[in-house]
Amino acid sequence: MVPEKDDWRPCGDYRRLNTQTIPDIFPISHVHDFAHNLFNKKTFSTIDFNRAYHQIPVAAADVPKTAVINPLGLFEFLFMPFGICNAAETFQRFMYEIVGDLDYCFVYLDDVLIASTDESEHLKHLEELPVSSEVRPCG
Repeated sequence: MVPEKDDWRPCGDYRRLNTQTIPDIFPISHVHDFAHNLFNKKTFSTIDFNRAYHQIPVAAADVPKTAVINPLGLFEFLFMPFGICNAAETFQRFMYEIVGDLDYCFVYLDDVLIASTDESEHLKHLEELPVSSEVRPCG
């Protein structure tokens, strides 16, 4: 377990597993990849997914590979744990499947930027998003 701000995050040492894993070649976005698409955009929102990687199920055949031992016993992850070498690429692919065809959404790992030309367009874009979210004030 690794301490976070107000919680604990479960994790394992997957270095040995990662050396045996075939790398998933999926491009991870960079801000330069979509910066030119932000020209004339005036209204922005970001979505940061809570425990994003833990939303991706692990294939049943691979669950035993995620096993970790701690003083409480042996535990296997049913959802993608932190430390797995292909986690970022897997989540990036997942997000592109959900919002990749929306020209106002820009994905970077577990963050999505929604960019619009004005507030009315922005509200429309937010309503069109194929995800549910809990809205919390920034700051």
